Amino acid sequence: MTAFLEFAGAVVRYALPVFFVALGVLLCQKSGVANIGAEGLMLMGCLFGVATGGLFKMAALGVLSAVVVTMVIGAALGAMIFVFKVNAIVLGVAFNIFASGLCTLLYRSGFGAGRSTDGGLDLGFMAVLGLAAMILMHLFLYHTRSGLCLRAAGEYTSAATAMGLSAGPLRFAGFVCGCGLMGFGGACLSMGQLNMFIEDMTDGRGYIALAAVCFGRFTPVGTALAVLLFGAGEALQYRLQAAGNGIPHQFVLMVPYILTIIGLIIIARRKDRS
Repeated sequence: MTAFLEFAGAVVRYALPVFFVALGVLLCQKSGVANIGAEGLMLMGCLFGVATGGLFKMAALGVLSAVVVTMVIGAALGAMIFVFKVNAIVLGVAFNIFASGLCTLLYRSGFGAGRSTDGGLDLGFMAVLGLAAMILMHLFLYHTRSGLCLRAAGEYTSAATAMGLSAGPLRFAGFVCGCGLMGFGGACLSMGQLNMFIEDMTDGRGYIALAAVCFGRFTPVGTALAVLLFGAGEALQYRLQAAGNGIPHQFVLMVPYILTIIGLIIIARRKDRS
């Protein structure tokens, strides 16, 4: 029983950062934009969360910094997408490359290097916050007028405009808030697990979040279950490495990503049958 509880705790710990990023991806998706830049935004949240939290020795300030910075970046990206009509996919890929290089440059220049927050983030509190975020996101999207208007603006822009809704500002606001959630997920990763920043520490988690939203059929509850599957895969890989069963660690590291690919294959097959 103890071993099971420890494994369950590990699953939640590894899943939480990806879950908040996935909620941000979902909000962007409901705003009509597939935000491929989730990986870069998460990485920016990792760096600015640790740097600010370590500088002031306050985890709350670190989280706030990560959210604000990624929302500002999201506003810039949103302007390119909604105003200048830049292709969102191309922009997202380019931003991921830019964010990786910028974070590496800042870190090697001393920004956030050798700093850690005083105590970091509490896992129990973050788990409760994650559950609350899932419930609130569900209620917002499906049981509030604002959420329904956002979905209408993102999914049926022309129809929403014909009904008199300000589709552009609604989509822009949803996109920016989604970027803020991705920064929050990044802060959870750097401040809640390692309590420090490492170059490219997201390690593809932003892309996992994108896959989790698809796997969860673009719903908050489904996304949460998909992210838990990834968390289970990551927790399992560490257990397999610790067991010393002779399996090359390169193959063990593939476990979470293999589970994600299998999930996407299942979804694709279901769509083909329907």
